Amino acid sequence: MLSKITAATANFRDRFIPTDILTDLNDLDATYRYQLLSGMLIFTIVAVLSFALYFPVLSHGKITPIIINSFICLSLGSSLIVILLKLRGHSNYAKLVHSFVASIYFAILLGIFFTGGIHGSIAPVFLPLPVIIAFLLSNRKTALCYATATLLIYAILIQMDTYGMALPQTIAPTDKKTMEAILWIYYTTTLLSLVMLYDGLTRRLLIQRHIEREKLSYIATHDDLTALANRKQFDIEINAAIHRSNRIEGVQVALLLIDLNDFKPINDLNGHHIGDEILKHVAQQMKKTTRVDDITARVGGDEFAVIVQGETSISQLTILATRLCHNISTPLTIGEKTFAVTASIGIAQYPKTRDENHLRNAADMAMYAAKQDKKDFVFFEDLKA
Repeated sequence: MLSKITAATANFRDRFIPTDILTDLNDLDATYRYQLLSGMLIFTIVAVLSFALYFPVLSHGKITPIIINSFICLSLGSSLIVILLKLRGHSNYAKLVHSFVASIYFAILLGIFFTGGIHGSIAPVFLPLPVIIAFLLSNRKTALCYATATLLIYAILIQMDTYGMALPQTIAPTDKKTMEAILWIYYTTTLLSLVMLYDGLTRRLLIQRHIEREKLSYIATHDDLTALANRKQFDIEINAAIHRSNRIEGVQVALLLIDLNDFKPINDLNGHHIGDEILKHVAQQMKKTTRVDDITARVGGDEFAVIVQGETSISQLTILATRLCHNISTPLTIGEKTFAVTASIGIAQYPKTRDENHLRNAADMAMYAAKQDKKDFVFFEDLKA
């Protein structure tokens, strides 16, 4: 139930945010700022209008304070609604924040003016609120400017009171203490709600950033067609495997380079979409055949690679290469046609080869030998023999 209410509230809040801001995944900060401003505006509007409706109860139906309070609350509420609508219309974010804060200041000053001045009023408790809103919606520099303005306003009000500049008092002395207590509760609730809104959206932004970072990392390291590691990630993984083998005794590395036979004619005759489906099929068969710890990659158009780490005996690699050739050649039916490709695999091992470059070259030479001799796979060691 709570999750549904939260979702409905978020959907309503997002109605006042430009669509391009919400859908721009490259600028999550802008989305967050607009969501925060929209949320705070909606909450403040609801709070102000609620207070306007509740105030007649506090004032025991006295006409003068009700009229003044209604004027202040409705003026502030109308101003905030206008700002909220401007937000939807792509208005400048910074200007809207300043308009928001200025509207709050104006309402507070009106409240102070009509309820006896700085010492007699019940409204000065709200003076820090614009500073807090400015800090949450903008930055520390803006908040400091508003804090300075607040101190200046406070000093002016004190000077006015010192020089005997009397301001009208519309709150009866008998009602003042009750109203002060209610306002403190209202102020504390408002402040806590705004901070909770800020904290909730901040947490959500961090989660979204983490998700987007993972997506970008995945895109940067994986082939978009087959979802295997791409050439860049393959280079990183083979390098890391060699370093691990040098550090840890007994850890070996085997590299299997795989080239598809007769793939180009199938691709040219039937179209690239058929070729793409075959490549995805090959990638799935490779994933199904290799272990979780093995690195499978697409290193070229129809060229693939498998990095095997740990114990890489000839017998284990023979079994793996045999399974790869068998599974890759599994027929694939697309529409009314059935397609099948075979693979030539070159296998080289480290530290039997000197270094990373030699390992790659050795596997490449073995692969071309397998292709030339029409064998499923060839070990580089057999070429040397």
